[in-house]
Amino acid sequence: MKNSLLISVALLFCTALLSFNEANAQASLQIIHNSADPTLAALDLYIDGSATSNVYYSTATGYKSVSAGVTINIGVAYAGSGSVNDTIKNFPVVLNNNETYIAMICGVVNPLNFAANPQALQTSLQLILKSGVRKSPTDPSKTEFMFFQGVTDFDSKDVLARLNGNQFNDKSYGDTSGYNTLTPADFTFDITPFNDNFQLQYTFDVDFSAYTGYALALFTSGFDNPSANQNGPGVALFGVDSNGSVVQFSSTLRARFQAIHNCADPLLDSIDIYMFGVPVLSDFKFRTATTFLDVPAGVPLKIGVAPGNSLSEADTIKSFNLIFQNGKTYVGFASGLVNPGLFAPNPKIGRAHV
Repeated sequence: MKNSLLISVALLFCTALLSFNEANAQASLQIIHNSADPTLAALDLYIDGSATSNVYYSTATGYKSVSAGVTINIGVAYAGSGSVNDTIKNFPVVLNNNETYIAMICGVVNPLNFAANPQALQTSLQLILKSGVRKSPTDPSKTEFMFFQGVTDFDSKDVLARLNGNQFNDKSYGDTSGYNTLTPADFTFDITPFNDNFQLQYTFDVDFSAYTGYALALFTSGFDNPSANQNGPGVALFGVDSNGSVVQFSSTLRARFQAIHNCADPLLDSIDIYMFGVPVLSDFKFRTATTFLDVPAGVPLKIGVAPGNSLSEADTIKSFNLIFQNGKTYVGFASGLVNPGLFAPNPKIGRAHV
């Protein structure tokens, strides 16, 4: 009898402890609003009926502690909703205890009003749940980052960090990735078709310099063809940290350019080079070269050459109008003479100007 009583008490204690643990099981959850549908420029968010109002497109919450081991409901409503009963979509999820998640709201309310996905993927409003998310990097001297592909009218894409290789390979709409690591610096990220990395479709200036010791979630957003998608926002690349702070990386076009001073005219023993009227190289010596430099691409560049120790662009002796292609690499030689009449002519082409 005594043993039976002890067993009963033990069972009651274990049951109570299990119930207590289940009731107190918690997970960490961050939510990103990545639906580019213009009707959801702002939305109201309900987590088990608790409201967060006016969550704007391309913003994120910080991490919230939510119940784990049980079904929780994440509801989306138009901004200005009155209650959880106004939600237009509800997403029931079960999270694991002590796990960290990002939930990305993406897609559109009515896919019939938008361009179809090229791979026939479903683009109706959905919640993509990513587990194993890091709030901080494993190496505090690095920047670690994962990726969500959130552009509904994209087909499969690669994401490259120029000069640092393919970061994310074959990512279709709705895909997520694991983590990559880079030493913090200013990078150029290119988005290309899968397995065609020479066709640069979008380029972004991704400056990780201020993100040493951060774990970021990068995500693409918007539409590849806004005019076919209710004139919604164009393609953009964002990053979000564990506090919910979002940075939009600037769209850019860049080429690589190396200048070589090969002008033997003694008057140009050193030269200054101007771009857009701004000195970019000073006292550039004969028979020296620059490293490869990032330069703007896709726009006319006015590059001027002046003698060393020039005072302004007004001192240039020759200007060149150039257009570089995005992602291409160029070498430019400064050669020739300021006044060919003072030098021997070339046997084949006569006197050569700078």
